[in-house]
Amino acid sequence: MTASPCTFEVRANEPSKYFCWVGFDRSLQTYFVYVVARGNTGQGRLGRGYQVMLWRGTSARAITTVAEVKELIAAYAELPVAVETALRAAGGERVESEERVETVAGD
Repeated sequence: MTASPCTFEVRANEPSKYFCWVGFDRSLQTYFVYVVARGNTGQGRLGRGYQVMLWRGTSARAITTVAEVKELIAAYAELPVAVETALRAAGGERVESEERVETVAGD
């Protein structure tokens, strides 16, 4: 798998509760999202106190935009701007930029 993963801890009020891995898998042409939680939440076990909360983007073109990534992880994380920028670049998404208008003094 050719991927560009980014890892970050999330939720400022609970900084060590969730860990997220997001990235873009070039071979599958999909973004991926993997969220784990520490402690007992009643969901699938990952061993050593971690549990899988969310795992998406494991098939071709399953997640095609960063907006979908943000929506999927919204319950667990707010995507940091630097990670969002890296994801867009990895997936080839264009970042809409404000047009710059130059003013020329004169007649």
